Amino acid sequence: EEFFRTTKDGMKLEQSRLDDAASTARLLFFITLKAMFLDSLRADAGLAAGAPPTDEQRRALLDGGRRAKQIERDRQAGRRVPPLTSRARALMLLGLAARHGGWAGRRGDSLGNYVLLLGLRIVLHDISEGRYLWLLEGSEDVGS
Repeated sequence: EEFFRTTKDGMKLEQSRLDDAASTARLLFFITLKAMFLDSLRADAGLAAGAPPTDEQRRALLDGGRRAKQIERDRQAGRRVPPLTSRARALMLLGLAARHGGWAGRRGDSLGNYVLLLGLRIVLHDISEGRYLWLLEGSEDVGS
């Protein structure tokens, strides 16, 4: 259900004005990839869709975003990226996306798809520019 809410509301699928099947199919393909990526990140991070994060999850997301920025600065300075679990990577990606999407991280603040999709666009752009690419590389099940 969250997947369909993401594609319909968060990505404004019903507002598209495409008039041929091929264009609509391409749009659906990319919307599906984006929604599945977001749902996969939520699952890896242990976040329930549609509910505000718990205090522990809120702190983990805020810490994840900060840690990702620090690791990226270290990486650009020539230091090695430490081994990370898939959960740590997911929390870092979601933490970055949440902050870029305008999430302040206050207690009780919802972390919905709209905010994450806004921020995900910025994070994916950063990745396309070569920043944070290490977050998408294969994870090692050590450290966090």
